[in-house]
Amino acid sequence: MTAVAEPAIPPDVYRRRYWVLAVACVAFTIIGMALTILNVAIPALTRELGASTSDLQWIFATYGLLFSGLVVTGGALGDRFGRRRGLIVGLVIFGLASTLGAFATEPFHLIVARAFMGVGAALIMPGTLSIITTVFPPEQRERAIGIWAGVGGLGFIIGPPIGGLLLHEFWWGSVMLASPPVVLVTIVAMLAVVPESRDPAHRPLDALGSVLSIVMITALVFGFIEAPSEGWTGAPVLLAFGVSAVAVVAFILRELKTANPMLDVRLFRRTTFTAPALMLVFGFFVVWGLQFLLPQFLEFVQGESVVTVGLLLSVISITWCVSCTFATRATAGLGERYAIAGGLLVTAVGVLLLLPAVNGPSTWWLVISLLVIGAGMGLAMVPSTTMLVAALPPEKAGVGSAMNDVTREFGTSFGVAVLGSVVAFGYQDQLGSAADVLPASERAAAENNIGDAVSSAEQLGGRAGEQLIDAAHAAFTSGMRAAIVVGAVVLVATAAVSLVLLPHQRRLHRWHWSGALGRPHHLASTGAEGSS
Repeated sequence: MTAVAEPAIPPDVYRRRYWVLAVACVAFTIIGMALTILNVAIPALTRELGASTSDLQWIFATYGLLFSGLVVTGGALGDRFGRRRGLIVGLVIFGLASTLGAFATEPFHLIVARAFMGVGAALIMPGTLSIITTVFPPEQRERAIGIWAGVGGLGFIIGPPIGGLLLHEFWWGSVMLASPPVVLVTIVAMLAVVPESRDPAHRPLDALGSVLSIVMITALVFGFIEAPSEGWTGAPVLLAFGVSAVAVVAFILRELKTANPMLDVRLFRRTTFTAPALMLVFGFFVVWGLQFLLPQFLEFVQGESVVTVGLLLSVISITWCVSCTFATRATAGLGERYAIAGGLLVTAVGVLLLLPAVNGPSTWWLVISLLVIGAGMGLAMVPSTTMLVAALPPEKAGVGSAMNDVTREFGTSFGVAVLGSVVAFGYQDQLGSAADVLPASERAAAENNIGDAVSSAEQLGGRAGEQLIDAAHAAFTSGMRAAIVVGAVVLVATAAVSLVLLPHQRRLHRWHWSGALGRPHHLASTGAEGSS
């Protein structure tokens, strides 16, 4: 098989490659900050916008749905029309949507704003990683990705504390206004140092594939979000799952038949693509599903202030970022197989350590748990990301790096929907007759949302109010325990699958996919040992 050489990096671009990396990290930081800063505002959204549990799930899931549904198309648009141009357009959309969302007066307005933020992020994220792959040579690329993952992940650290401080002084919408100023600075820096790059082939876009991907993911998430209120056998839920299944089949058939697929589903034949994709999906499924639930638990059940909640939620990102910087060295010694599986198992241990934290008001248990979760995710994420990026040739860097984002955002949306529904089922089941002391309209709200239950109990007062608060606390805690166990089981199962699918040798080769059958042709090694 004939090796295909990567295009040479111009000397002036090579000299400023770390400035380009810095700008890409800042763009990533904006996404991370916008995601985690809103977590702190979840209880405030319940109080000030009257958001129900379903509303909250849609506020967070909608962002991920549009992101995961459009990010591959966003990467393809960048490949075709210019990656820097795509990044700038995405930043503009993201900044405007975030600004408008700050002034939402009802949950639906915020859901729409988050949807447009997802569209902007779908253009931003593939651009950051694909630009890195085009300005760094193969032997430096894994290290650059590690820096991108670690430094760019600072947004996940600074988001919650900034959000807590803003909420302490201002209204909930202030957290949405933290990103736009940074967006403006990033656009200026990008115009100054980031070179334009694109795929010279100008392949046509797969618009139908993009639409089908959004339909299949949205319908699936809708089913899980609505199941607690409609029941698993309710007509809307069954219809949603049916639509998702049909869309999956249609998507696969479309991608197999079209000459320029949005996603070459033949890639999933390679275990070195499938295993890291599963890790990213289910790793983010668990971590961000729990990150969605923890603010509600900490504020409504344990009575923590928004500033404290913000500080606690930032803990997970500290060891996550540190672990990312050491993950390349760990992978060199262990190999991808054991680095990914080991990272998942460490994360599972951290998740299980949440049990004593929710069984009693123990801040130290919570801190230890989040530190362990972050360390495990960082260890598993870097080799998984590198393997996904290495699955496609340089001219398809936008689509290849977009696949990394698809797995993360789909996992996040799916985790919010599924683990949120696990807690909702447990909460509704355990609350039982405790809400019968309320009027019918308030009882329905209390049965659906712990924030409404606590608010109603405080207004009710007396012994009945105390009993309702105690019942709501116990019911939500029961749901949290169930979600924690489900999360740990998912992580252990994913680790086992990774051990089965991945080879023993280190194999971080780049492959060029061509031909009707998608046969792989060895392109270049990223510096890993082992043979193809």
